[in-house]
Amino acid sequence: MFFLVLNGAGESAEQNTKSKPPVSKNEESASDDKRHIANGAIANKSQRAEEESKAGNEHGPRAQANKVTNYPKGDADQFWVWPPTSGWAVVYITAVYAFVALGQLWFIRRQANIARQALTTSERSWVGVGFEQLYTLGNDFVDLRIYNSGKSPGHIKDVRLVGFQVAEKDKSIPYKPKAAPPPRTGTAWTIFPGESTTQRWDVRLEPEEITEVAKKTKRLTLFGFVWYADIFGNGHVTNFYRDWMEVGEPLNGRFMIPPDAQRGQNEAT
Repeated sequence: MFFLVLNGAGESAEQNTKSKPPVSKNEESASDDKRHIANGAIANKSQRAEEESKAGNEHGPRAQANKVTNYPKGDADQFWVWPPTSGWAVVYITAVYAFVALGQLWFIRRQANIARQALTTSERSWVGVGFEQLYTLGNDFVDLRIYNSGKSPGHIKDVRLVGFQVAEKDKSIPYKPKAAPPPRTGTAWTIFPGESTTQRWDVRLEPEEITEVAKKTKRLTLFGFVWYADIFGNGHVTNFYRDWMEVGEPLNGRFMIPPDAQRGQNEAT
């Protein structure tokens, strides 16, 4: 019975196959053409979509930012690109050379200033004062020697005896040293290297002052300054402050620098 069923099924399938009309070669060719056209259309559409996607990526904000960053168009943009272009490389090198040149110029000027100062110090005039002559208490004059120990002339502007007075022994003299003369101060006379000259000043002491100084209960002081300029046009001052100290016979003595002299009171600038 099972065999009969299979046999019947096979005969039915054979009859169905025979009942279909045969397909011609033209129809098969047309069907193949349609399939090729459909596949081509799909391929074209896929290719077009890929191109549109690529174009969108190229014109998108990120692509534009990348272009601006990676491919600068102007010289200003090329400043931030490394390695720099030949134009900016020249700018860098020029800047380095300029910096080095400025440093060398500063060093040369500094060395020139040092040399000028050394020359001025070694070749300038140095005007000093001395009180080598003895002074007898009660005399009406004091001799001051002015000399130039420098290598060039000194132009004396002014010489002043500011104070000649009797003071307490334990009391300092409030003499404030003078500064250099103001510019354009006139020249009184010129003293040459190795030259010295003596100026005599009129002074006066009262009898009771002479007695107090002689007994050493008080002291006799004098102070003043000399203004002068060197050949380089620089102004200078020599300050002096002295105390009378007895030397040899009574009432005879010499003006010397006291132990309590303050800074600048006996100084040459």
